[in-house]
Amino acid sequence: MYNDMKKKILFFIAILTFQVASAQENVQPDANGYIVYEGEKAPDFETTLTNGQRVRLSDLRGKLVMLQFTASWCGVCRKEMPFIESDIWQVHQQNNNFALIGIDRDEPLEKVVKFAETTKVTYPLALDPGADIFARYAQRESGVTRNVLIDKNGIVIKRTRLYEENEFQSLVETINQMLDSTAYTTFDAQAFQRLLAADGAALIDVRTEAEFDEGHLPKARLVNVMDDHFIETIKRLYGKGRPLAVYCRSGRRSAQAAKLLSEEGYHVYNLNGGFLQWEKDGREIVR
Repeated sequence: MYNDMKKKILFFIAILTFQVASAQENVQPDANGYIVYEGEKAPDFETTLTNGQRVRLSDLRGKLVMLQFTASWCGVCRKEMPFIESDIWQVHQQNNNFALIGIDRDEPLEKVVKFAETTKVTYPLALDPGADIFARYAQRESGVTRNVLIDKNGIVIKRTRLYEENEFQSLVETINQMLDSTAYTTFDAQAFQRLLAADGAALIDVRTEAEFDEGHLPKARLVNVMDDHFIETIKRLYGKGRPLAVYCRSGRRSAQAAKLLSEEGYHVYNLNGGFLQWEKDGREIVR
């Protein structure tokens, strides 16, 4: 009887795994083949590095994580990787708040080790048999040379595709900024809405009571950034563990609030364009 029950459990686990994988690959891709977007939780996975170490993405929570999807046959990857090594890894490899993993698409260990030697990169490379990890982030048939930046709460905050100098420099600057202890993330309305749906961040309207009463985002709580006791009120309401999502009318006051809260050790997301942009996009408002 025990064996029968065990078989049933394993069967249901297999079915569930298949359904999750199928659902991920059926998500509407963007123009670059991505099926994950800024503001969403990064799909979890476990992989093996070339040194044999096992790594699970969720175990890196609390760190800024960069995933580089690559392959030895990819010429653009070979062009980009020395810059990842020099401009990102050599700068931040000693920072305990940062992790970088190159995920090699469906190649054997020997080839991946040789790939690291020929490109002269020293950052960790990991194996991805069957491109199953890749398929959690992009359409399985789409190409490599793409980077995904994930914040310490496990939220996707930036994606790149191919190697374009200005885009790569923007990635470098974002990493530098996010490793500053007072950093906060600014999302457009679409990514901000994904964040609220996926992460459970506390939503705070930092405007006046009169503005709030005229219309606000669903489930928002009013805490005026101009109040002398703004920080004390936030601490009383939320402690320190919960991420905070802030907005104002146009984005200026919420940027001020985000800076103040970041300096107090909070992880903060700011709505670019504020309530006006949210309303302009036709998103839900409570009046």
